[in-house]
Amino acid sequence: MSAWCRGSTPPAIDLSGSDFTGRFHTLQRRLGGGRERLPLTVSVPVGDVQILAWLRGQPAGRRYYWSSRDGRFELAAAGAALRVEADSADATGLAYDRIDGILAAAADDSLFFVGGQAFDPAGPADALWSGFPALEFTIPATMLCRRGATVSLVLCVAIGAQSREDAVRDELAARLERMVLPRDAAAAVSPGAFVQRVDLPGRNDWEAGVADTLAAVSRGAVEKVVMTRRTRLDFTRAVDPVACLETLARANPQCFAYLIEPRAEAAYLGLSPELLFRLEGGRLETEAIAGTAPADGAQDLLACEKNGREHRIVLDHLVGRLTALCSRVAEPEPRRLLNLRDVAHIAVGLSGELAPDRTLGDVVAALHPTPAVCGTSPAAALATIRRTEPFGRGWYTGIVGAIGRRRVELAVAIRSVLVADRRLTAFAGAGIVAGSVPAQEWQELESKIKHVLDPFAGA
Repeated sequence: MSAWCRGSTPPAIDLSGSDFTGRFHTLQRRLGGGRERLPLTVSVPVGDVQILAWLRGQPAGRRYYWSSRDGRFELAAAGAALRVEADSADATGLAYDRIDGILAAAADDSLFFVGGQAFDPAGPADALWSGFPALEFTIPATMLCRRGATVSLVLCVAIGAQSREDAVRDELAARLERMVLPRDAAAAVSPGAFVQRVDLPGRNDWEAGVADTLAAVSRGAVEKVVMTRRTRLDFTRAVDPVACLETLARANPQCFAYLIEPRAEAAYLGLSPELLFRLEGGRLETEAIAGTAPADGAQDLLACEKNGREHRIVLDHLVGRLTALCSRVAEPEPRRLLNLRDVAHIAVGLSGELAPDRTLGDVVAALHPTPAVCGTSPAAALATIRRTEPFGRGWYTGIVGAIGRRRVELAVAIRSVLVADRRLTAFAGAGIVAGSVPAQEWQELESKIKHVLDPFAGA
């Protein structure tokens, strides 16, 4: 039994029956002797399990977590059965095509790729993001998946044309025998004392950069640019990324929760309020989210001219992109307030029927990056960001989520931190448009990272 939590072994899975044999040989026939591999799964319901406690007990490196904003879907995973990577902007489209192809060939609804993509795969590299490629999505080796109230254990192995059925069966049986599923939550691990905070850029440089961007806006060179800042917090002990996610999730419900740990030395995690898109049954959904006010001033947000202008830029952009992607586009939903713990945003839901000749890669290319995290026109805003920001964003404001055969749900990677040993780096951005005031935009950044600073800055 695991030393970190009281637990139990999962129920037995019959690996000797005709169902396993049939699926194994069906996948091998689909491989056709090629060098590609396809995922083979076995799954079993496991009842009440502490999913995050299980994840925390897995070895560091190759740990993943994803939870839908409505709480109906949750996935914790460890290890890698199959990975799809891209190391350049040009390769990301082909990577999404490969993901689609693998899921179609596997024909298995228990499978999910979990991972994400950098904000600007063609942008400047940054040592902070070492180990995070331009794109990486993984079918994990072990998954705990909750749909509604039902939790299933899914074990996966990638098989090739030369794989032997008995060897694959033995591997899965051995892994199942070693599994321990926690029934109790494990105690949190404190990162120790808070040592220091460092902002990049600092306030003076930030306000000077905003002033320069406003000058470009007034010249008509760009309409909106999202400028970002990163804030480093140092502690006396290593920060546990899963415990960090648990702490943030308790304080920030009704968000997409995510954790991507491609290597033992660093994990990217956060609580994003913003859906990039959801694709299910041919229906494509997205959201225009922009404009920010402190939670105690949310009642004035819908009437604010500057925030209304910022939101209209995002809404018009997304309506145009949906029109190009879809055979039919629904009327935008009424404006509403998206109320979070410390801030509120203006939000409008959008949807349409995806045209039959459009692919997953087409949707990603059309919708990412949104003006809410980049600006508009996108090309001019991106050029400004590359020129003025003193760091590469990496996966911040990129894409995170889960891709299945029947359902794709991807979020904008914001409200996030990068955890590396004793260091936690938080990120925040603000949309700069005509009427923006540099000092007020700095305070917006403070509001957006308050959910990180409150639980950890005084640790």
